[in-house]
This record gives sequence, structure tokens and C-alpha cells, in this order.
Amino acid sequence: MLTMEKEKILSLLEKQGAEHFDPYWDALEENLLVAVSYYITNTSPKKHCNIRDVANFLKEESWFKKLSEFFETVSDSQDEKAAYESIAAVSNEIMNGLVAGVLTKADKIPF
Repeated sequence: MLTMEKEKILSLLEKQGAEHFDPYWDALEENLLVAVSYYITNTSPKKHCNIRDVANFLKEESWFKKLSEFFETVSDSQDEKAAYESIAAVSNEIMNGLVAGVLTKADKIPF
């Protein structure tokens, strides 16, 4: 799914936000990464993505609309759709904080 192993990315994100450890936010960040990376790997010609691709996608104004339209076509049985549904259920304020947190942490990850 991701060019780097998912566990490595999540570990790097966790280290960047260790002073604010919160299982709720960690789970949402993981679900956001899973959903966005699945979208990118299935819509990009290069068929893989890395944390920079995820960050660039989240900086697009219409990222959530694109993600929502994509997941309308995905089977309900896929883990990636469940990850998407968990982030789609949060309020706009929580979503904004979630994206801001992921982007802040992603900017600190060395490539």
C-alpha cells in the first residue's frame, strides 16, 4: 500500500507527536493514512505512495470530496473503507485538527 511500511510511517508519526499521546487521535490518524494511501495507490499511475504523497493530497482543497467519491465505489468488506468511514463520521472541527496534526508530523519526517 505505502512505499514505506505502514508501521514505519505510523511509528514516525507517533514519535513526532509523542508528547501529545492520545489513543483516539492516534487511531484517527492511522485511519486517515490508510484511507488516503489506499485512494492514492488506486488512482495514481505510479500505483504506490509515500507520506509526502499523502501530505500533498491532504493539502488539496477538494481532498475529502475526492476521497468520498472514491469510497462510494469500494466494497463494504474492505478494511480501507472502514478506515474511511471512521474519519468521515467526525465533525469538521475534528477533521481539521486531524489533518493539521498529520501534516505537522509529516513535515518533520525526513525523506
